[in-house]
Amino acid sequence: MATEYGVTEVAEAIDNAISSHRAESTISSYMRHLQLFLNWWNNSTLKGIPIPKARNLYLAHCSAQNRFKSMLAATAAFNFFLGKQQGPDKDVERSLLESASRLQAPTRHRVKMTTQDYSAIISVGYNASEEPLVAIAALAVILFRGFLRISEARSLTKADVFIDGHTISLLVRRSKTDQTSQGTRVKFCLESSYMEFALFTKHLSIVQNTDNVFLFPSHSTKLPLTLSTITDRLTNLFHMAGLGSKGYTTHSFRGGAASAALEQGIDGNRIMAMGRWKSAKGFQSYIEPTPIPISVPFSQTGSAHNCNEV
Repeated sequence: MATEYGVTEVAEAIDNAISSHRAESTISSYMRHLQLFLNWWNNSTLKGIPIPKARNLYLAHCSAQNRFKSMLAATAAFNFFLGKQQGPDKDVERSLLESASRLQAPTRHRVKMTTQDYSAIISVGYNASEEPLVAIAALAVILFRGFLRISEARSLTKADVFIDGHTISLLVRRSKTDQTSQGTRVKFCLESSYMEFALFTKHLSIVQNTDNVFLFPSHSTKLPLTLSTITDRLTNLFHMAGLGSKGYTTHSFRGGAASAALEQGIDGNRIMAMGRWKSAKGFQSYIEPTPIPISVPFSQTGSAHNCNEV
């Protein structure tokens, strides 16, 4: 509209504000969901109805197809580009979303990596001579110790890494929970006498001697390793460590580290802050459910067993 009235500087300001209000990937996701809605609306017999009604009918359409997660994403896109629903339309939208939350499958807990298996992986990488194997094991170190998402780890540059004694500091420039791309410093400690410290610094010295900008680069493209390449190399690493049948993925490191920290008595709020989880619901989906020992004054019928050892 600003462009139509000839005030291009206002149009540019609006465009910049919209672009910087959310992360680029989030804006792209919103645009995709909005386009899906527009395609459905244009191809249906409902084209003439008001947009607020069409929005709710589209959510009902998604629900009928069991696309419950799409409903949440579409609603966020609608609210961003079209504004929030008002009055009765808002009530209908709320009912549709509440119904979806009841109907969708419960949270599936991904396989969490144990500390023993993490140690086995690092041992393989430490004893490796092949640079790709050293690199992927070093990636495993920061995924586990830094509670990083794979998207955060693969986009790190060499300049984002700072080592002070046994403290590793990583500048995570972009994250799904950092919509304004302000960047976050993630710090963790590695004992200098342990294999993982030697492994990580070995990889760092290798990439420092190249002209690649990224910490985990593709030597052919000079860009970060693709997700498919990382997945393939991690799968190979799991097999070499004898863990091929355990179903580990890139998500297993972050969830495994958080679960291990909880089991070792670290406060949950500290873990959420370290992993940059913004909600308890999101955090819980990463944590391995464990038995809760409840003391009941029964008389013993045999040898004692401590439930905390389960």
